[in-house]
Amino acid sequence: DASVFAGKLLSPADLPILLAGDADVYKADGSPLLMLRRRAIPVEMTEGAYPALHDLRKRTSSNRGNYAGAKRPKKVFADGTVSKNTETRDSDGKILSIASAIIGYFDRQGGRFPFCRETAFNAQEPEKWVTILPMIQHVSDLFRRTSPGRYAKQFAACLKCRPEFVISGTPFTTLTVNNNTAPSGTHTDKGDYKDGFGVISMVRRGRYTGALLGFPEYGVGVDLQDGDVLFFNSHEWHGVTDMVAESEDAERISVVYYMREKMLDCVDPAERLK
Repeated sequence: DASVFAGKLLSPADLPILLAGDADVYKADGSPLLMLRRRAIPVEMTEGAYPALHDLRKRTSSNRGNYAGAKRPKKVFADGTVSKNTETRDSDGKILSIASAIIGYFDRQGGRFPFCRETAFNAQEPEKWVTILPMIQHVSDLFRRTSPGRYAKQFAACLKCRPEFVISGTPFTTLTVNNNTAPSGTHTDKGDYKDGFGVISMVRRGRYTGALLGFPEYGVGVDLQDGDVLFFNSHEWHGVTDMVAESEDAERISVVYYMREKMLDCVDPAERLK
């Protein structure tokens, strides 16, 4: 049962196959596990997006249990009532936050968020969002050329969504930006479009070792470099090994692009106003 990997912190020993150049890796049933494209994003695009991506490290999350390699119990208030929300906590019970920000658009969750919405980053800092768009659009086009079948399915699904909640001209609704979040516990992604592909691009600064993105069930690992793009089956178990900084400015920014499947249920903004 592959679920034994849930929450496991990986080591290089778990990943005996380390990919070097461009590579396509397939599972035994012939379906793709991942497609790696080295230096696929022009330097000027990563440079243009970097200031906004770097600044996103200020936006943290305590709601990423398996990703953080820790438990995520439900929040308990002072009066003893239990919230529907969860908080990631370390082995001592302290709240554990990581520099992980969601940008773009997000589906309804109930409570404070009864409707689909643009994220706080988009609403509060649209001038920074604009600097990331060229990179997003480039990755979208690379997706189309690398995996046309899965791209077509995901793009068609996005066309069925309210256009206000789709990143225009792409098969994506949402991005997650992780800044120096290695190691991460082994996990599978939830809520993204099941017939599409997970997509990750990397922005690196300074010097560090480790932080290998790995798929332990298959023993495959990738050391993503600046400008690399990885297309992968996000419903397979994957995690990131420990990161060892070798310079003070060491920075690993992974940008994850996806379509939130529940965005198909978004209502017209005019109906939301009513």
